[in-house]
Amino acid sequence: MKIREEIKYFVTHFLFISLVMLIAGCGNNSSGNNEQGSSDLEEESSSGSFEEVKEININAFRFGFEPRTVTVKRGDRIKIIAKSLDATHGLSIQGYDVDLYLDVGETKTAEFIAEEVGTFAMYCSIPCGVGHSSMTGTFIVEE
Repeated sequence: MKIREEIKYFVTHFLFISLVMLIAGCGNNSSGNNEQGSSDLEEESSSGSFEEVKEININAFRFGFEPRTVTVKRGDRIKIIAKSLDATHGLSIQGYDVDLYLDVGETKTAEFIAEEVGTFAMYCSIPCGVGHSSMTGTFIVEE
């Protein structure tokens, strides 16, 4: 009799956990990673028209970014198109979920909405040599 109760307990809990996982899996398909392929920015706005995506090309090189300063408006839909020109670099933007790994010659993208007003650090997140610590820039979101 005791084995039967243990099996019933196991099956009940297994079914409950499976149901929870199934329901959780049916939600938003976004992985939270903003690298290539994000379609969150292609949603229709409340006016029925598609919002324009502001594309920003950023080149990473030893030891800087071009442009060094990027300025956008709050609410802008941003698509960062980043490329490494000479070595493996990273491009991270403090306060936003942007952390791109860039191999030489490789282009990666990150898409997001600039929601927070302020000045945010852009920096190389991959050690790339003696000047790595000076490889910074500024991402500005204005009202």
